[in-house]
Amino acid sequence: MIGSVGLFDFVRCEYPLPLPEEALGIDIPDWSEFDFQTKPFLRSDEDQFMGIDTYNIDEEGEMYKDVVQRTYEEGEDGFLDVKEVNKGIERVEYTGEMHLSGLHTSGKYDYFMEFEALFWKGDLKEIKLANWEKNDNEERLKKQKELEHRFKQAYDKKSSGFRTICNKAVKLPFSIIKYLFALGYRIAHKVESWISF
Repeated sequence: MIGSVGLFDFVRCEYPLPLPEEALGIDIPDWSEFDFQTKPFLRSDEDQFMGIDTYNIDEEGEMYKDVVQRTYEEGEDGFLDVKEVNKGIERVEYTGEMHLSGLHTSGKYDYFMEFEALFWKGDLKEIKLANWEKNDNEERLKKQKELEHRFKQAYDKKSSGFRTICNKAVKLPFSIIKYLFALGYRIAHKVESWISF
């Protein structure tokens, strides 16, 4: 089993949330479009490990899951490309507690919030505010700019003409070697099947 540490799913909530009075004075997002994070759905196979699922709690408190078919292909850059096809929604018969946490940025403050929701067979029975924090976002914005600068430097370095030429010079001989090994394997397999009876 692949561990689920660090994994989370998204939840969007149309059901009225128990917000504090302080929330009335800020620019409130559309909660049906806001992605809360949650972790109650454990994954036990690689397909689920590679994907983050989205759940929805409708106005009546019923839970649904966006059904997504995922295929994985190796791209030209050697990284895994994920292609997703939306297959509709399905009702979720979840029973248990679910923590919904999110970060909303508004003006010069960040608002971290956490809600505790209790479900019985996919129906929301209770939801309460567990945490609400208002923080100055100056430090976060500073770190975000530093991170963006580092990503830009790394991208510029990776996409330089010299590096591209070097990558192709290294990949070409290895591609030829891999092709020859694959060809040898196919020939050996055909010869084996031909002489076996």
